[in-house]
Amino acid sequence: MLHAAGVRVTGVDIEPTGEDAAGLDSDALEARIGLATDGGSRHLVVSAGYGLALAAAAGAPVQVADDLMDRHAVPIQGDDLPAQFRPPLPPGAGGPASRPRQMWRFEPRNLTFTDSLALWELAGSFLAAGQPHWQDYSAEAADRSAVLAAAVPEPSGFAVLVQTIYADDYRGAAVTFRGEMRPTDLSDHAGLHLAVGPLQGPPGAHLRERGSSSLTASGSGGWTWHEVTMPVPADAAVIRFGISLTGRGRIELRSAELTRAERTSARPEPAP
Repeated sequence: MLHAAGVRVTGVDIEPTGEDAAGLDSDALEARIGLATDGGSRHLVVSAGYGLALAAAAGAPVQVADDLMDRHAVPIQGDDLPAQFRPPLPPGAGGPASRPRQMWRFEPRNLTFTDSLALWELAGSFLAAGQPHWQDYSAEAADRSAVLAAAVPEPSGFAVLVQTIYADDYRGAAVTFRGEMRPTDLSDHAGLHLAVGPLQGPPGAHLRERGSSSLTASGSGGWTWHEVTMPVPADAAVIRFGISLTGRGRIELRSAELTRAERTSARPEPAP
């Protein structure tokens, strides 16, 4: 509508509504929108949420008042700025790769990580600890393997890197998740993660659903095969599988497989 009216958004300034506004609550913030037309320019004050939405739609720059930055700015890591400030996402909503929401499937995909971490999600109890701990763990794909690692010396809670699929094709049977894992400098433990549960629930509910794991010892080691099997009840909606990590260090996963338990597959010898 603005474009049709010949109006251009020149910028959006986010400011506190008053001198005593100290928080980031939307009621304590306002947006001053700069508008330009052939007849001149003007400013319009709206809510912070509306101003940010308009800036995103118009591709306009956003500026934040210095006092807000002084109180709330936090350091970032890497080049993906928006990903550093996203709150915990529900399962399947994009996770560590910061991708758009992707639909769950009935079969596993991208088990060789040739498409980076597409369809995989970084979750865990560390996200429930609040914004200061959202960067305590990290995940990446490298050399056809996934890497889950602690990003700080004393990470909070635990992390899982998981993929979620619908359970329809596995109900009433058992499912086996297997793969090669390589631990490095673990202070606690890591392992395969396999769980079944409902489709929806409160945030973090999938971390408390019924599951099983194959744990490694602390320290470091070479590539070793692990597997975990569990039944899929008739009322299961989804299956989540991947790797978990608690404490310092890192765990790598490659050659991952998810199958019905009655099926078998030959396991090659781990590469050196």
